[in-house]
Amino acid sequence: MPSFGGLADTFQQLADWSNGLALSLTKLTDPAPDADTMPVYMLEMVPCGNGWILACWNEVPSTDGSITSVSKDSIVGAPQVHMNEVVENSIPGYATYFWVIPEKNVVASIKFRDFTTGLKAMSDYAYDFLALESKYAIDAVDAEGQSYIAGYTDKGDNIATAAKPKFQLVTFNKKGRRAYLLENHAKIKKVLRVGRVTLENVVDRTTFQSLVRFIRGDLTRNSDVEVGVHSARVELQYTPTEEELKAMIEADDADDDGSRWEDLGFELNGEGSTIWLNRSRASDTFALNVELGASGVVKTEMLAQALNAQRDQILQLLEDA
Repeated sequence: MPSFGGLADTFQQLADWSNGLALSLTKLTDPAPDADTMPVYMLEMVPCGNGWILACWNEVPSTDGSITSVSKDSIVGAPQVHMNEVVENSIPGYATYFWVIPEKNVVASIKFRDFTTGLKAMSDYAYDFLALESKYAIDAVDAEGQSYIAGYTDKGDNIATAAKPKFQLVTFNKKGRRAYLLENHAKIKKVLRVGRVTLENVVDRTTFQSLVRFIRGDLTRNSDVEVGVHSARVELQYTPTEEELKAMIEADDADDDGSRWEDLGFELNGEGSTIWLNRSRASDTFALNVELGASGVVKTEMLAQALNAQRDQILQLLEDA
């Protein structure tokens, strides 16, 4: 539990701070020159039940007022690249949407078509807000007249406490399948993993021990060597101990990649179907009554109404299976 603050408090402050603010002023930080990220802006934030719909704008790179695209009819090795002019005084990018549900302590990412969720960018944005603009941040000025944050307090004074800002989201996993596997670990006859492996030490990875380490998700990679990465599916006749199974589940939960190529499955004696861990994550597809244009931007108030209309059905995903 936080010393002070929390999900509802953070997003209420964010809503209050951004209300009526020029979009350009909602950019909290400029990424470092070597960072593989781009600025994030607040597009809109509207109430949704006891929570909010948060819309972010994720900037994409541009060069001299233009963004690049490549012709899909290009031949590999001879790309036809086009420069598309960006409207003056506008920010090229794409929108991402999130449903903040404080009473469930949940933030749901809402993905339309094949657009990215932008979850990490939003999480970083929320952290930056806590660190720089929240009511807990103590503003100070150094001897050279430069502003800085001297610390954080919830006392309403300028005396810093030991508290530090933190905002972290983890994947919500239904516990039912995990509990069932732990209770029936002795019935496991086969462990399956689909994932990514590198081409280094190919022969060694055919050994039993290497396969077991891949199954458990703890194969190490040589970070000093750049190697090819390929998808692989490994099936192993293997009955893990309870401690080994716990270690597998912990390693799987620690990987928030979200890729369909990262999953761990189990076949049990007497059962016909495979139990997959990542497919127990709380996600599904719903038909929402919203208008989605070619820009990928939706009306947030309409989105809030659509989500409220299916609230009970959607939140059923959080129940154990």
